[in-house]
Formats: sequence, structure tokens, C-alpha cells
Amino acid sequence: PPRSTLFPYTTLFRSIIEKAGFNSLCATFGDTLKEVKTASGKTLELFPVSIESGKLSAGDILPEVIISNNDFSSGKPEKLFNISQPVLPSPEMGWYRRRKSEHFRIYRQLATEFGKKYSFDPWLISGFFDFQEYVNFKEKTGFDEVGMKIDSIINEIQKKYDEYNISDSPFVFIKNNSGTYGMAVMTADSGESFISMNRATRNKMSFGKNKITVSSIIIQEGIPTSDMLDGKVAEPLFYFIGKNPV
Repeated sequence: PPRSTLFPYTTLFRSIIEKAGFNSLCATFGDTLKEVKTASGKTLELFPVSIESGKLSAGDILPEVIISNNDFSSGKPEKLFNISQPVLPSPEMGWYRRRKSEHFRIYRQLATEFGKKYSFDPWLISGFFDFQEYVNFKEKTGFDEVGMKIDSIINEIQKKYDEYNISDSPFVFIKNNSGTYGMAVMTADSGESFISMNRATRNKMSFGKNKITVSSIIIQEGIPTSDMLDGKVAEPLFYFIGKNPV
């Protein structure tokens, strides 16, 4: 099931599906029917799932399509690989196998090709990054390697800042390479600031969602922003229903 803070989005998404003329219900791999309250006070029923003869069902519905609201940070969802109905998005896209660094590698390649074709610096639509496997925040394993990579990226950013007369100070984000929900995230302005982090920060960086140990990190160029709301950094966001922004 989704986190309680996401229940309003679940009910909204379900209402969109039903207004399009489809039957739907919300289900989870539990043993009993559950009722949860959304932030707006609505009740959401979560039906237990059963699987028989390769078919997943819940309540009185044998669905033709299953829409997943789980990022599978905890591991491969074996049960969803043994059913005949399609699951969207594919469970193969779960965080148990995805890496942010792979996304960045592909995007950087596309940005480089695009910049070459239209004669502009691809850095203007991308950013520097690197990654490090086999990091242990409890034992500080891999810290020296991460520190050197941070300094290398900071140096590359500074060269670009000098080229474009940008007065900001370079910094990087260090993030869990396969996590979400904004967990295990920190900033650094030098390799030394990472290596010398205090115990509280190391504890925070040690685990991602569902207490999964962080062992691979991505080092990502920090981008200064001018988008602010009430004195805090804002993130412009668009949702699309088909081709229409909402």
C-alpha cells in the first residue's frame, strides 16, 4: 500500500480511472480488508489480494490490468512475476534493480548528442556526476574514493562557473543511488567535508526507504535555483494527463 500521505493521490487517481469508464479497487498483499483515512477525511478500502492459477484478484474484481503504486525498494516482487495480467509500470523498473547513475549516464549521452547537433554546450541542460559502489557509512568504507570524486566534480563545476561568470560556489549532492522519498541525501562543497562528516550524518546516510542499507551512492552536481516560495526553494512541477498539462 502507499504511504498515508499519498492516499489522497490514490483516491484521485482511482476517480480518474472510474470516470473514464473502468471498474477499479485498491488492493494490497494483506490478509484482511483494511480501511484507511485520507488527509481530506475520505475512507479508502484496501482489499486483500489473492492469486490462483496465475490470476490475481481482489474483492469481486478479476482485473485486466494492475497499476502498481509501489517502488519496490525492498526487493523484487516475486508474486507479480507469476501472474498473467499486465502490471504497470513493470515491476522490472523497481528500485531493487534501478540506478540513478545509469539514468544520468544515458541522459548525459543524449545531452551531448543534442548539444553537438545544435552547437551549444551540453552542460547547460545537464550536469556533472559520478558514482561509487561498495560504500559503507558505518565503517567509512569507500570514503576516500568518494572524496576524490567530489573534488574532481567541484573542480569541473568551477571551470564552468568561471567560463560563464557565475558567482555561486560549487557544491554537490550525495544520494543513495537506488533510493527515493528524499532519504539518504546530503550536500558537500569538498571531498574533505564529506570524509569528515559527523556520526549523525553517517547514520542518516546509512539507510534508505524501508531501512535498506545504502551501499551505492551518486555524486550529483548541485544546481543553484532562483525558484523560491515563502523564502524556500521551490520545485516547478507539471503533471500530464495524456498530452494535457494539469
